[in-house]
Amino acid sequence: MKKSRLALCSVITILAVVSLLFFIGCNGSESLAGKLYVGGYNTEQIYVVDIEQKAIVKIIDLPTGVQPDWLTLSPDGKSLFLSANNQDQIHIIDTDTNCYKTSVDVCENPKGIAFTPDGSIAAVVQDDDISLIDVDALTYNYDTSDTIIGVRGIGGIAIHPILNVLYAPGKDVSSINQVYSSDIVGNATPVAYSILHPSLLNDVEITADGSRLFVSAVGQIDAMHFFDLNTSDGSIQSHISKDMLHVRGDNDYSGKMRLMPDNKRLYIGAYSSAMLDYIDLSNIDTRVSIDIVDYTNLGTGPTDIVFSAGSSYAFVLIDGMDDLIIILNTSDDSVIDTISLPNCDPRSIVYKP
Repeated sequence: MKKSRLALCSVITILAVVSLLFFIGCNGSESLAGKLYVGGYNTEQIYVVDIEQKAIVKIIDLPTGVQPDWLTLSPDGKSLFLSANNQDQIHIIDTDTNCYKTSVDVCENPKGIAFTPDGSIAAVVQDDDISLIDVDALTYNYDTSDTIIGVRGIGGIAIHPILNVLYAPGKDVSSINQVYSSDIVGNATPVAYSILHPSLLNDVEITADGSRLFVSAVGQIDAMHFFDLNTSDGSIQSHISKDMLHVRGDNDYSGKMRLMPDNKRLYIGAYSSAMLDYIDLSNIDTRVSIDIVDYTNLGTGPTDIVFSAGSSYAFVLIDGMDDLIIILNTSDDSVIDTISLPNCDPRSIVYKP
């Protein structure tokens, strides 16, 4: 009798577990866990936010004068690299201890940062070139092996996930908007793809398989540019431009553009319209605007966005009347909760599982 009861209990337990797994799989849900790192531009600090607690759990002081603008997590998740374009340095945070680690001198006005797939090199966009940092040694030298000359960097940068090719939006001396691509090894000559568009190219994203590239344009006409890439050498095969219009005016994008981990959507914040836009990449004519004016005020809004590892949640960084993080459920675009931040002029956010 005891054996029968034990067997029945075991069957019920197995069925319960299977049912739970089936439920989780069907709903595509994942736990709200992990940490967020937010750069406080005015406070010269990095805020470590626990997502489960929905609270700041640590404040990391930066050296005097360092105003964090672009934040990027290393591929192994152990280091947070940040640029402060008021100083010619990249600063590194140890994410295991959440302590300031060191800085690396680079060229003038660093902006976006991207890592090679193996994490050995960090490429940094500058005013007139790209600096290449040896991540293990944390060194940079202005010579032919550590600099790609000729790129007038504007903001973001992306590195192909398989090939040794980088992409950076920029503007050349004749004021033609271009996307530069270059072999990252050695002092490679950038190859420019000209874009006939009146707005300034700013940020760039690339799919996990390296087949598609996306570039944001901000200014006279806000736009998203879509590129198909040759998977054998990373060259640009085709280009489609899509102008973005808003119900509350144009010229609104913050510039930072983010691709979902599952590569299904491309997001960008319409800063002064207090809206968050995304495009369904299965049909680039499908655009959705999420109105978040209730959580900010007109003239301010989303400055950056990151996602949970499974793409179930989006964390939207708001620079507004009250600086905060909005947690969105990406299945229905609903606001789940908010996390308060100090009045810090937040510019960039990253997620660590």
